[in-house]
Amino acid sequence: MKKYALLFVLLTCNTPLFYGNAIIKEAEAAIMQKDYSRARTILIEGLRDTDLTPLKRAEILGKLAWFYEELAGNSEEALRYYRRIVELQCDPDSEVVRQTIRTIQRLEQDKIDFHTENSLITVVRMETSNKNEAAFRISQLKRLIRNTPGFPDIALAYYYLGIHYMVLEKYSAAYDSFKKAFTIKPALDFVLPINNKMELSLEKHLSSLARNLSYWCLALITILSISLFIGTKPWQWIRVWHLVMLLCSFVVCAGMLLIINWLMGSSLSSTSVTFEQPAFFNNTPGGPGSQPFFLFFLYLLPGFFIVFIFTAAVSRFSPAISMRCISGLAAFLVLTAVSTIFYFDVCMKPGIFEPAQESYFSYTGGKIYFRQPDIEPYILTNPRLYQDLTLDNLDEHIYSTWINKQYRIIKQTDGREEQ
Repeated sequence: MKKYALLFVLLTCNTPLFYGNAIIKEAEAAIMQKDYSRARTILIEGLRDTDLTPLKRAEILGKLAWFYEELAGNSEEALRYYRRIVELQCDPDSEVVRQTIRTIQRLEQDKIDFHTENSLITVVRMETSNKNEAAFRISQLKRLIRNTPGFPDIALAYYYLGIHYMVLEKYSAAYDSFKKAFTIKPALDFVLPINNKMELSLEKHLSSLARNLSYWCLALITILSISLFIGTKPWQWIRVWHLVMLLCSFVVCAGMLLIINWLMGSSLSSTSVTFEQPAFFNNTPGGPGSQPFFLFFLYLLPGFFIVFIFTAAVSRFSPAISMRCISGLAAFLVLTAVSTIFYFDVCMKPGIFEPAQESYFSYTGGKIYFRQPDIEPYILTNPRLYQDLTLDNLDEHIYSTWINKQYRIIKQTDGREEQ
């Protein structure tokens, strides 16, 4: 009985010692699984234990500092944790303290040795929309990466290289740079939004690729159509009724757009949008969506013209059934290319996509709403223009409270001015 009691006392007294090691092992296991957020949380939560001995607290601080230095690429945050180890009342001759002091000295010396490189990183942190400036910074960052591969913050150089490639709209190169930075420092997202930038650059790269492919497809079919049309010597066979058919196709196109507009307009809902009458397409002159509607019609006009001359050209060949099939395929490719180009040029940037709720086809059943960029600034800078603004459909409680507060201030101010 005494043996078990003695064992219980020993385990109870040394729990903080075993606990410190358990925290580090659990964090290392999370790191092996690439769950860096959980690893960081384990270490920070472990430091809150008031029963830890100074030595075990130093070990956890050292692991947290290592996390920021080696995985997150934040040398300043790592230094902060290393200095906290020195401030603890630990044996100065212990290996943990001696190793920490050497690491601090190394990091401080790196600041001196790589002063030029750190100065460049400080400069490129400042955003620029000037493409010439972005190209110049890219050349500087590429020179830094090439000449100083041992630079401790080389991941930051790759990250800002990707940022400036985005300015030049070189999204593939930007994605490769972000991916390289992420490979070097897999927890860099704790310092910079690299995961978001990787997704954004990949999305823009794929969008740009789809847009460029559409342009190439449209250009090739246009060249082929013109070549075939001229080759059939149209001045010998073209008649007035051919031109009438072309005009009729334009009228049919406009009619189809009006029908589509009517169908889409009847299904729009304003339950989750703050605009009074949100619209994707609207043929009412001056109404919301009227400009995109008119632009879509203008985009389709050259497409219909290309399809017309292609169909007229291949109709001179035989067999007729095969030519009709080829004409249908060409019409499909042309209209798909035109619609894709229109989407990326007009819909993607100024539009807000809202997936369908509670549907198996949330994306195909979704809607695109066009932002009205002038509404928000007017509300924020001159609320007097919107005295009867309805906030019933506004889900943001904080934003609604703020707007109501502004109206109360305006009423009080106007009341004093009247007095």
